[in-house]
Amino acid sequence: MISKLITSASKKGISLWVSLLLLLLIMLAVTWYFDEGIEKKVQHRVEQELTDLLENKKQFLNDEVQKYRNYINFLIETPPIQGISRAQRNQGIDPKDSTTTEQWKNRLAKIFSSMMYTYSEIDQLRLIDSQSGDELVRTDRYGGLVTVQPQSKLQNKAQRNYFTETILLKERRIYVSQIDLNREHGEIVYPLEPTLRLAAPVYNEQNELFAVLVVNIDALLLIEKLKQISLASAQFLLLSNDGHFIYHPDETLRFSKDLANQQTWQSNYSAQPWSEPSMLLVTQKDTNLELLAKRTALFVASNSEGGQIQGVTMLPVAQYEDYLLQSRASVYSLMLVIGTIFMLGLLALWVYFRNNQQLLEARSQLADIINGASDGIIGFNEQLEIISHNAAAERFFPELQTMNDKSYRALKDYIPEDYIHSTLYNVTHKRGLEVLEVQTELVGEPRDLELSASPIRSADEKLLGFALFIADVTDQNKAKAEIVKMNASLEFQVEQRTLELDVAKRKAEESSKVKSAFISSISHEMRTPLNGILGTLELVRREPLSPQQGNYLDMMSTSAKTLMRLINDVLDLSKIEAGKLDIDERPFNPLEVLEHVTSSVSVKAQQKGIDYMLDAVDVMYLMLQVMVVALNRYYTT
Repeated sequence: MISKLITSASKKGISLWVSLLLLLLIMLAVTWYFDEGIEKKVQHRVEQELTDLLENKKQFLNDEVQKYRNYINFLIETPPIQGISRAQRNQGIDPKDSTTTEQWKNRLAKIFSSMMYTYSEIDQLRLIDSQSGDELVRTDRYGGLVTVQPQSKLQNKAQRNYFTETILLKERRIYVSQIDLNREHGEIVYPLEPTLRLAAPVYNEQNELFAVLVVNIDALLLIEKLKQISLASAQFLLLSNDGHFIYHPDETLRFSKDLANQQTWQSNYSAQPWSEPSMLLVTQKDTNLELLAKRTALFVASNSEGGQIQGVTMLPVAQYEDYLLQSRASVYSLMLVIGTIFMLGLLALWVYFRNNQQLLEARSQLADIINGASDGIIGFNEQLEIISHNAAAERFFPELQTMNDKSYRALKDYIPEDYIHSTLYNVTHKRGLEVLEVQTELVGEPRDLELSASPIRSADEKLLGFALFIADVTDQNKAKAEIVKMNASLEFQVEQRTLELDVAKRKAEESSKVKSAFISSISHEMRTPLNGILGTLELVRREPLSPQQGNYLDMMSTSAKTLMRLINDVLDLSKIEAGKLDIDERPFNPLEVLEHVTSSVSVKAQQKGIDYMLDAVDVMYLMLQVMVVALNRYYTT
């Protein structure tokens, strides 16, 4: 249900925070609902605790009263009781064994004393004459001593309630009084002696009432035992049937019937119904302290409502609120932990569905991409069953559209079985995968298909199968054939062009050889007349000449030598082509070269009316290492 809501919310674009807010509101509503349950549970717990407490006290009190009844029943069956009755009817002598009344009384007193020594809660035992109300036998406890009272201290109890009500009871019925303060001669005994009285009528052998047996119980011990059956924070009260306090935590209110008759439950407390029907919300009038009270009858005497003792247990409202706070803290802490786990679970579920949705979208996109691909894709599992394929694969292999058999054999007319088996083997053993090209017909046209494969693995690298890729390479093969044809044509053209270049090269080489031969021949032919000119100039120089004529001869000689150098340079071309030219580097004086060049050029400058001067101030070096011939040719030019 929750997962559907999350999925729906995710599809509708509802944000995570809105969803968490809705869940938070739901949790608050659930918390409010549970809070009412917690409050009712705590109320029931308080009611149950107080009820159990009162029930335990009631059970204890009834057990104690039953024990006291057993005391009376035991004493009634002792021989002195009936012995006294027989002696009184026969002038003070028991006809059965001639025992006197006084002897029977002494024996009964001894039994009383022995019993009081045995049971410390018994404060007094008495046998009272039913006709006169005079005490016949009486044994009292003073401190730690048990004393038999002499005849002179015996009293008449004919007007006491326990006597007047007991003589009306039938045989074997026992009267139980309220817990009140003991009185002697009508006065309250101090120190106070809280007393519970049990009395039983004693019938003689003729079934005639002749005496009343009374047991006084130390109620203080009884109350202390009742107090021990309590909660640490609870208050315990004992009330008479008319609302007077028998016991109260406040000592001034204890035994209010005897000591402060105006102090009652009604005068000290105001009560109203509480959430639990059997409980009361009580307010102490003098302190305004609010308490939760449970009130019930702990004991009712068999003869009269006067023997009713009511118990009240009260718990402060603050304590109840502490219980409620603890319960809420415990439950809310658990709810917080559960809620946190729940919220984290929902968050994880949200993330899971969001990621799942993204995965589905990615798968959908991938499926669209795969279906839109021009290459066919077929998925095989390890049993060589076809698990998926795209639209392009259906175009290549129409059997995929209607096949019922998922086995690879459905494609046996197109793909060799050996290729399928070898591919699975290679994928399983992580070997290289083979590429195969097959031929088939599509729409009546022959087509070339290239088959390749790739392994399919899970996220933990477990092999799931392999994917077979089918590519239509018909057009590629045609293009390859055209490329091969074009390459062959180009190679032929290159060979033809290479042959033409070789022919042209040979022709150029032959022309170069002819040119070199011509230059070499003409250069040699020019050197011969030039040497003649130089020789003639030397002969003329031997004749007497004027300075001007000598100067002209020097210029002619220089020009002829320069021409000779030029002719030698032309001859050097053949050496350059053969790679045999030697570089002639030697030291020379730049000023001499400059003066030589100036003297050669100055004649022409003079003919043209041009002033020609040589400025050699900036010549910094008087000796250089250089190709002298090339430098002379440069300056001359």
